[in-house]
Formats: sequence, C-alpha cells, structure tokens
Amino acid sequence: MKSKGSAIAVDRITEKIPVSEADLRRGHQHAKNSRPLKTQYINLGFIIRPTRKFEYLKYPDLGIGTSKRNQPDEFMRRGLGLALDPITELLIRQFDKLNK
Repeated sequence: MKSKGSAIAVDRITEKIPVSEADLRRGHQHAKNSRPLKTQYINLGFIIRPTRKFEYLKYPDLGIGTSKRNQPDEFMRRGLGLALDPITELLIRQFDKLNK
C-alpha cells in the first residue's frame, strides 16, 4: 500500500507541473519529464517533496521568489487532490482483503 499510494500521488502531481515553453525551446530538461519528486515514508503516510535538482518547483507552486507577482499555481495541492480518490479506493480494497 505504501509504495502504491505514493506512486499514484507522485504521478498525479507530476501531471500538473507547469511547463515553460521557453525552457523547452532552449533544450532544458524539464521537471515534468523527469523524476522531480522524492517520497519520504512516515508512519501511516508519506511526504512528497521536490528533489534537490528541482527545488525551484516550490516557487511557482507557492507564488514566492521570482513568481511572487504571479498567482500561486498550487499544482502539488491539485495533484494530490486528484490522487486522493484512487488512494482511498486502494486502501478500502486492501482493508476488504484483510477482512476476508
């Protein structure tokens, strides 16, 4: 459950990462096409954070730093919201399997 739930969440968040067209034209490797997030497992949960190379993802997500004039994108929150239903369904199926 631990690995499946975090994988679903990371996939949904990665889908929502905004892509700058200018960076793509210059041939830069973009976070959306890489593995930009790392997962730390804790008791009954997990924490998802950007990897060191992609720490800059917090700026557009929170609307801080160079992105302070922009409205926060909150792609991490939206991606995790999309992952909530599949993770909950997986959790319920695992509980049902244990109770049989």
